[in-house]
Amino acid sequence: MVNYPIGDLVAERVRAMGVKSFYRQFQHNGVTGPNIAAVYSDRGHGVRPPVVFYNRANEAAAQFEAGRLRLGGYLRSRGALVP
Repeated sequence: MVNYPIGDLVAERVRAMGVKSFYRQFQHNGVTGPNIAAVYSDRGHGVRPPVVFYNRANEAAAQFEAGRLRLGGYLRSRGALVP
């Protein structure tokens, strides 16, 4: 999770939905990120389909080093069946 106001907003909304979460905090540099991925879409109109834009530039999740996230062990410790 990025440590800046948008990251705080996302974490608050996740809590409000009753999700028990855990995050690794990334410091935002005030200009270029890292950022939280954003998806924008319009509704389309008539025969024109919706248009979707993705902004994943300098995404926080891409900051993880290889092997840093050991999700399988975490899920197994909570009773999940992981191959």
